[in-house]
Amino acid sequence: MKDTIRFLVFWVGTRCSLRCKNCGNLIPYVDQVSFDCKKILDNLAYICHDVKIEKMQIQGGEPFTYKDIARVIDMCACMDHIEKIDISTNGTILPNEETIRVLAKHADKVTVRFSVYDCVDEKPRQQKIDALRMSGVKVDSYHFMFDSGEWFDSGDYWQERNENDEQVKVIYKSCNNRDCWTLADDYMACCGKILSLRELKNVGGGVEAWRDNVLDITSLRLHSQSFVEELSAFDNRYINEVPEMCAYCKPQNGRIPAAIQLTDEEMERVWRDKQNL
Repeated sequence: MKDTIRFLVFWVGTRCSLRCKNCGNLIPYVDQVSFDCKKILDNLAYICHDVKIEKMQIQGGEPFTYKDIARVIDMCACMDHIEKIDISTNGTILPNEETIRVLAKHADKVTVRFSVYDCVDEKPRQQKIDALRMSGVKVDSYHFMFDSGEWFDSGDYWQERNENDEQVKVIYKSCNNRDCWTLADDYMACCGKILSLRELKNVGGGVEAWRDNVLDITSLRLHSQSFVEELSAFDNRYINEVPEMCAYCKPQNGRIPAAIQLTDEEMERVWRDKQNL
């Protein structure tokens, strides 16, 4: 049974100060919300009771939009089963003074990682980096996945289901984001895109369409079920069956410029599409 998660992404919500057209987690296309702080921390503690997390990355869309981010960072840094923590920021927001104090307090375990995007002015971003370093915060700059300022092209969010089940299995087994375990509010999945597709693709009228593609962490916790056993069963199911939500992901096997922003006209189309879900 799995007793270690190499990498876990922890969402505090979906609010973001950018609207990236090709966001791997489809954040601009879903409702912009902040999750209940107590519940998400309880769910994380439930997972950490059974497994060790080698590295956790806190996201939010943009995590510094989350009003309780200082509490989240402090509580996560105090969990012994989490070895290292990254805060993934797009560099548009300087955290408040309370958050800076918490970040400095846990600088041995927590790193703030600034994404380098052309859509964010370099000078203000560097000023934020310098201010945090002066306060004792551990800071790093990085290009997501590549050093070239590019992302993987995983296709458009509005694509229809790929009806070829064997191809769906191939998509999953060759996916660059496979095992990018993501915990968002009640649910955990093997990538963040699945969690957003759950909202965007009301397949088959509701829960049954995506039930086997996620773990309902809140339900498991409240019923005192074994997380390790459920995670192992999930792994086995995903490898041997057709992962339904992966049928909506059609990777183009290429790279695209990172963080291209949606235009106002494109955002209007997004909201019109959501009205028809």
